[in-house]
Amino acid sequence: MTDPILSTVRIRNLTKRFRHVTALDHLDLDVQPGEVLALLGANGSGKSTTFRLLLNIYRPTEGEASLLGTPCTQLDGQAFDKICYISESQKMPKWMRVDEFLSYCAGFIPTGMKLSVSA
Repeated sequence: MTDPILSTVRIRNLTKRFRHVTALDHLDLDVQPGEVLALLGANGSGKSTTFRLLLNIYRPTEGEASLLGTPCTQLDGQAFDKICYISESQKMPKWMRVDEFLSYCAGFIPTGMKLSVSA
């Protein structure tokens, strides 16, 4: 495993259950500075749940996660000055190419962060 101090995102044994449904089952993940995290998978595979746990919208059933060294369960408004999240409901106009859409979204990224787009 990597050094937790150097990880931008650190997830250990993260689990979320909703009554009898396990939405996320013991996830371990590290994202290093400069890397971009994108989760791909079928509906119901835990992608949105993972991000909601990372953003302190949901509380984990088990495990822990941190963003920028702060436990996700302790994130507050100020922490979101450094976090960029584009939700699944973000729609790309049909006329726009992916690189154009990413350039558009770059305007929402907190100051000081860089987005590199290549086609």
